[in-house]
Amino acid sequence: GIKGAFRTRIAYVVQTNGGQFPYELRVSDYDGYNQFVVHRSPQPLMSPAWSPDGSKLAYVTFESGRSALVIQTLANGAVRQVASFPRHNGAPAFSPDGS
Repeated sequence: GIKGAFRTRIAYVVQTNGGQFPYELRVSDYDGYNQFVVHRSPQPLMSPAWSPDGSKLAYVTFESGRSALVIQTLANGAVRQVASFPRHNGAPAFSPDGS
């Protein structure tokens, strides 16, 4: 099989103390080294999920005033909204083919 990104890197959300963007989506090696910020937000970020090839993260954002699912390409930072239904949008996941 193909070694998955989850075996070497983790994605997680941190809430910092104040500031304009207190929510940060971060990626690091599983041991905490090589940490970098993927996205900063004034609103909560939740539930990051890796694409099968490790090139993208899907997550929940509340930046539009309600929950929305987005996919962010790690190489260039591009963010694409994929769902924003009334009520709650959560638990993003990729299918094995990356869709």
